Formats: sequence, C-alpha cells, structure tokens
Amino acid sequence: MMQEMVVEMDHVLVKIIRNIQDAMSNENMKRAMTRAERTTIFLLSAVSLVLFILILSTVWKSELVKIFMMEDVYEITDVPYIGLLNNQDEYRHPYAACDTGSSVAAVLEYWYPGVNIVSAIHDKYSYCVTHQIKAIEEFVENVVTTDGHKYTATVDSFSIDEIVLYLNKDTQTPLIAFLPTSAEQPSDLRYYPAVVITGINRNTEELTISSYWGGPAQVLTFTEYQALQDALPKENQNTFLVIQPLEFKEYNFNDVDTFNSNPAKVPMLSKAERELFSAMAAAEGAYNLKMFDLAKLNFLRFINNPLFTTSVPPIMQVWELSRFADAVGNGLGEYEEALEILARAKSLNTALDSPFSYFASYEYLLDNNDAGNRDRLSAVYIIEGDMYRKLGNTPKAIESYQEALKIYSGHQGPRDMINDLLLQNTDES
Repeated sequence: MMQEMVVEMDHVLVKIIRNIQDAMSNENMKRAMTRAERTTIFLLSAVSLVLFILILSTVWKSELVKIFMMEDVYEITDVPYIGLLNNQDEYRHPYAACDTGSSVAAVLEYWYPGVNIVSAIHDKYSYCVTHQIKAIEEFVENVVTTDGHKYTATVDSFSIDEIVLYLNKDTQTPLIAFLPTSAEQPSDLRYYPAVVITGINRNTEELTISSYWGGPAQVLTFTEYQALQDALPKENQNTFLVIQPLEFKEYNFNDVDTFNSNPAKVPMLSKAERELFSAMAAAEGAYNLKMFDLAKLNFLRFINNPLFTTSVPPIMQVWELSRFADAVGNGLGEYEEALEILARAKSLNTALDSPFSYFASYEYLLDNNDAGNRDRLSAVYIIEGDMYRKLGNTPKAIESYQEALKIYSGHQGPRDMINDLLLQNTDES
C-alpha cells in the first residue's frame, strides 16, 4: 500500500514540475509576461508544491517523512540468541525445538526477560517445518508471562525500506521474517525458517539477523535478502510477524532488565559455515515434511561439504547421518545404501563431546547414552535394525536392536521389535 502511494505521489510531483518547466520555457509565455510575472508564477508553483507534499504527508500519517527521518544505522543488541549454537545459560536449546519456537521465544524474552515459559513455546513449535503465521499470531496473543504481561502480534507486509519504522531508537521492535534456506531452494520444498531481524544499516545496505541455523548477528546485504524474498511464493513475500507488549505505549525500555546476548556466549559462524548449516536446514525441513527425495539431496549436500567433519560436532555428525539413513532406508526403501550410511555413523566413535559443547542438543544426546557408551547413539542401531529387518536378516536385526538397548535401555521400540521378531521365528518354526 505504501509503495503504491509513493508511486502515485511521484507521478503527481513529476506532472507539477513538468508544468512549471513548460510554463517557464514556452517562448510565447516568455514574450507575453514580464519577469516579475514569471517570478510570481514560479513562486506560487513552488509554494503549491510544498503544500501538496505537506498535505500528503499528513494524509499518509507522515509514514514517508518518518522513513526519511529515521537513523540510517540502528541495531537492537539485547535480543537473546536461541538456536542451534546455544547450549548455555537460561537459553540452553532443548532437543525438542526448532526455528519458529526459538525465534518467538527470543522476541518474547527480549520484551520481558525471564518471565516467559520458554519450554512451552518450544513444545508448541518443536518441528523444523513452516508453521502457519496466523496460527503463530494467535498463539502469541494468548501468551501470558508469569507476572501477568501479555503481547500483541500482527502479521504485516512491507518493503525493506519500511523496516526502519520498527528498527529505530523509539520503537526498538525486532521483526520475525520467514526466509528460505537459500535463494536456490526448490519451490516444492515449502520450508521457510523463521529469523529475527535485529538491525539495519542503510549506508551499507545490510540487515542483521539472528538465525536458528546460522547463529546470532548474521549479516545479509539488501541484495541477498531480496534474493531470498524472490525465492518465496508471491503470497509469502515481504511478510513479517510483529510482536510487541500489549502495553507498548506505556512500555519503558529503561525499566526492563536487558543483557548483551550476542558476544562470546556462542561463536560466530563464517559465511561458509552458514552455507553448510543452510544445507542442514533444507535437509531437516524436507525430512520433517517427509519429502525424502529432497531430504536425500540436501543431506548429501550437507555431509559431503568439507566443513561437515570440522564444523559439525562428532556427536551431531552421528545424529545427522542416522536421520539421513532413515530418510534413505525407511523413507525411500533403499536399505543397502542406508546400511552404508550407518556404517559411517558407527565409525565416528571417539571424542563425541569435544570440542563443540556449545551446540544445541549436545547434552540431550549424551544423556541418552549410558556412561562409557558415549561413542554410539542408540538411533544408529535402531535404524540399522530396521534395515536388516526389512532385508529379512532377523539375526542381524535383533543384534542391532540389542546394541541400541545397551546404549539406552529406556527405548521401548527396540524391545518391542526384538519380541516381535522372536515371536515371528517361533511361529515359523
């Protein structure tokens, strides 16, 4: 809407200027009017032009003037980072979480730190899929902090130029946007991770975003950002979730405890590492959407990246290889290939807890393995058991399920599968 009004204003202004130019350049007019008369017409036209601009500014609630008057550089530094790289302090990332819950929790905690039930937000948005933005809006408006505060949430569409209406010293409002994992993301993979926009620099044409997958304080140029927007379906482009306190007009930024969330708590990823985790995001999104062909393609991009072995914690390498094998085997029925992937996962059996303890799910993955068996994750053997079972190799399937139970005895699934296979053997004999 704003863009349409600006275009219309441009047309009107151009018409006025052209009329002035025509009047001043017309030879007959020059001869017919004295210099004083021409000067009077010019001044009247100039005054009319100024009045026209002032009237339009008033009618449009001064939005255009606001954009021009906003500071060119502004960044909110105290939005907590909650995501893949944070396994520390009160925002330690739980296993059951992903981009939407993490982004919403980060913004709510920015407004009222320490009084939101973050675990409930993660429970609501635990999967790496694109959630309906209107449903998120309704969820946020039903959130009540432990000390009684509430929020408003608005789904809005506006251009990159209008972001400054929220990112400025008066409003100080981070924005949640939903962007594809890369500008090359296939159109049929409809997974658009939530990110939090925390800063803008109009001089260098850059945005600062906090990304579940890419880490805190990630810089995107306007060109990169626009390329991501262009990769979205038309109906999703330039759409934002704006969350503010219900009592925003009375909200006093000086009265709320804030903290600097982006420094040494978590490491900053290089651009190459962000591209690595972009592939991981696409793989996880496709996997959760049960789009196993796309999941396989992106898992291959992820695990074949040279940085996979140096920038991904070994314990997560095992985990992701297990999910890759599950997509290939249980998803696509390629059992032999899945066993090859699992063999690679099983070979990663040393120093799983070093040196990446800051990564999300780190403690969860270790806690689900008995002491002394941290070199293996039970999921590897559960999926391996599934592959052998589907290939008809009952002894090997039982052996794999038993290995899974040695690592984590709390799994009921492998126990049930062993009982079913033993019963099946008894019936056949």
